[in-house]
Amino acid sequence: MKTINKLIWTLAVLSTLSLAGCSGSDDDNSGNGGSGGNQGGDEPKDNKAELLIGRWYTETHESDNTQELYITEYKTDGTGWTTYAVTDKTFNNYNEWDSKWSYENSIITESFTDPLSGVPITEKYIIKSIGKYDFVLTYEELLATDNYHRIISTYNMKVGEAKDIQIDDAEFVPTSYSSDNLMVATVSNSGNVVALKRGKAYVSVKSAIGTAVIEIEVTDPDNYVDDTLPFLGEDINDIKKVYSDVVYTDSQEEDGTFLLNCRMLDKVMRDVGFYYNDGYVYRIINLIRNADINEVKKQFDKKYTYLGIVLDSYHYTTTKDYITVDIYLDPNLMSYSYTFKGENPFEDLDKNVRSIFNLKASEFSSLIGHELTEEEKANGELNLYIKDSSVFESATILFDSNTDAILYYIAYSKDGIEQEPVEKWYKRNYSAGESDYFQYTDASGNILIHIESNTDRNYVAIAYVNNNI
Repeated sequence: MKTINKLIWTLAVLSTLSLAGCSGSDDDNSGNGGSGGNQGGDEPKDNKAELLIGRWYTETHESDNTQELYITEYKTDGTGWTTYAVTDKTFNNYNEWDSKWSYENSIITESFTDPLSGVPITEKYIIKSIGKYDFVLTYEELLATDNYHRIISTYNMKVGEAKDIQIDDAEFVPTSYSSDNLMVATVSNSGNVVALKRGKAYVSVKSAIGTAVIEIEVTDPDNYVDDTLPFLGEDINDIKKVYSDVVYTDSQEEDGTFLLNCRMLDKVMRDVGFYYNDGYVYRIINLIRNADINEVKKQFDKKYTYLGIVLDSYHYTTTKDYITVDIYLDPNLMSYSYTFKGENPFEDLDKNVRSIFNLKASEFSSLIGHELTEEEKANGELNLYIKDSSVFESATILFDSNTDAILYYIAYSKDGIEQEPVEKWYKRNYSAGESDYFQYTDASGNILIHIESNTDRNYVAIAYVNNNI
């Protein structure tokens, strides 16, 4: 609890400082704590205390932590209200709490109840310095110092929007810009912010007179929660690069599979877990907090086919119905997941073609209850209609008219099937070759696969070549 309490104390003191700025000064010797002020009206007002009023951002003295603070209300009676977010690679939480404080000779005495444990806490902090954009705070017990930077503005942006940072201060000349959450928003060397995905980021703008912070709030009407479905089937190493800032565990489960778990810097998303085998993701589970489950369902209703409640979850299928989507209804652990459903159709096709290549064309034709016509024998071509497949509609078998050996098996997908999931599966199971179109070969070199897409009808053709002839 030492680390957790320290983080909470750090944030609590900011609420205290803002309140203190309305009721005392660094040189307050009245003995009345936070309720003191100028005595007799002769002493000048301490503008340092006034500078503390506002919102502040800090990266704490533990580099893996990020804190965010809102001071939403302050009162001269010594009470305060604070909302905060705190996260590191072992702990992640958003919370709010009330506090009481007193201030004397640059020392803040803060009393509040730990929102995690319910334990009353009283701590002391020392204000080292205060400026227009920064202040420095020392923790008396921990002997650690943190630098805080003023949040001067909030930019409300939509995904894809760009905006230049403007600071209304002639003395403030920016020297550098940086974003603390590159998944949500990036910033250029000239201060141009680009919103990438739903969430929140903080852009720090440095200058010779201090560091100002811009809060970036990015909204995405179509994504109340993150849609992580595009990562299904991806190489886990590529995902680690995307989520490098928030990965905190990568371990093997009891069943032999692996789990990459990420702590999210998000008010709605809590964790994202990527289950993978052989280096590729087969299941993704997303834990959420402070979320309206009905809003999550509305988002998914627009994108996926709702099948009803199955085993205490809203159950969906995608247009590629070998993937299932579930929103779990457990009120204590709200989550949703994406999962490959058993053997996907590409795997089924692959197994079938390998078996077919061991047969003659006439043997295969007999197995499906068809006798080759003279025209089919002369042309060396058999066209098939595929039933009971969610992806494939038809196929063509090309064979040698003289030897009856099957040379090619070409499967044609239904309209609307995208090339990307096809490529993902073959990339996982075959070695990619160099070609003007996607080409793969198996380890033995006996089977060559070509993948092409038809943009007019929006379908995919997968051609197997029997190199073992």
